[in-house]
Amino acid sequence: MTPSFSAGLVPLPQSSISQTTSLLYDPPSSSLALLHSDTSISLYPSFSPTSLSSSSLSFPQTFISSPTSSATFLPLLNPTHRRLLFLVISPSHSPPSLLLRFWILKPCNNRFVRAHVECNYRLLNYDNVKSGVVFSVSHGASVKVVAMSNVFVLYCVSSMMVYVFAMRVSGGEESESVKLMKTGVVECCLPVFSVGVSSRFLVLGEFEGVRVFPMQGLVKGRVKKSSAGRLVNLNDGKVNGGDKNSVSTKLRSARLRQDSKEGCAGFVSFKEDGDSFNSNELQKKTVKAINIEALSPNEFLVMDSAGRIHHLRLSNSVLGSEVSCCIDQLSLSIKVHKIAVLPGISSRAQTLWISDGQHTVHTISLSDPDSSINGGDKKDDDRKLMQISVASAIFSSETIQQLVPTAANAILILGQGSIFAYTIS
Repeated sequence: MTPSFSAGLVPLPQSSISQTTSLLYDPPSSSLALLHSDTSISLYPSFSPTSLSSSSLSFPQTFISSPTSSATFLPLLNPTHRRLLFLVISPSHSPPSLLLRFWILKPCNNRFVRAHVECNYRLLNYDNVKSGVVFSVSHGASVKVVAMSNVFVLYCVSSMMVYVFAMRVSGGEESESVKLMKTGVVECCLPVFSVGVSSRFLVLGEFEGVRVFPMQGLVKGRVKKSSAGRLVNLNDGKVNGGDKNSVSTKLRSARLRQDSKEGCAGFVSFKEDGDSFNSNELQKKTVKAINIEALSPNEFLVMDSAGRIHHLRLSNSVLGSEVSCCIDQLSLSIKVHKIAVLPGISSRAQTLWISDGQHTVHTISLSDPDSSINGGDKKDDDRKLMQISVASAIFSSETIQQLVPTAANAILILGQGSIFAYTIS
């Protein structure tokens, strides 16, 4: 059966000063952010791609002035409710540092307001004048931020450091206060071209492959003994099972080197003969891993600079256990320039959106008959390759800048001056 499309044009705000260069979208809350060429940001708390109007993006509820360097939506989850943060990174001066500003979505009126941030680390200080957290790290040429639930990862290119932060809401469902905790650091000694994160793994894009770190050790922090001899859980700074005489401590973040195997970290090569976690040989580097998208907690899609897509599968790891992996190249007939996928809890049935960087978007149906790789040898893994099939194609009148999934069957396409919304049925 041939799929049918519903399509719509999203009118963009008209400005002689700046153009929209990229989008961010949070599907559960329908929140949209437009990032402009002058690095300012327009933030909309409720945007429905299926009910478009000429005034839907005319007046942003929140406007964030330039300069900004990177931004992301950051969901905060607990057993009873979901809150949404919008994080913006900017350069700060006197002395040179990073400014982290947070907006939180209030459920009562569906509006973004400034969040008050509590910090637990000596290099993080909330500045009331700047309405944000000053992180005493030089901004340098650029920074990149990616997020998952309750955690965000910040990569500083000039200092070659990857910082892992955890966050949680302080107070009830309507609270505007959040707590920021630095939990892990990766010291980089090799170039990093992209960063991907899921609830279980941090993946860094390098020459000829990716570097994988289990997230548990980077998020939980280190565990040490208190003065009373009890184990201290540094995730919340309190003694496990403590009493009135217990000694609370400050969070001690985990610290790793990029090329270290500590914490079961390791390199996964694109080459078929590049045995992932056991090779330290540095060969001539040509292809870069330039985009990493989480497909599920244990799986990622990696696009390289040659326009190929690799499917990375990792085992369910626990702290201190050995990581198993398998990487395969998807069989595609085009050189891919853009990819997008809506992360899920499983890759058994998902839609991948790819573009040639010109005027065409292909929808690819992904199905994984068995995503488990534990206990199988390489030959067995080869029989469990990701199944792919081209479902449909979309042709755009404008050169495609970005693909942003809004649902399993819907996408926003950013052209040169317009946003197009498509839904497949």
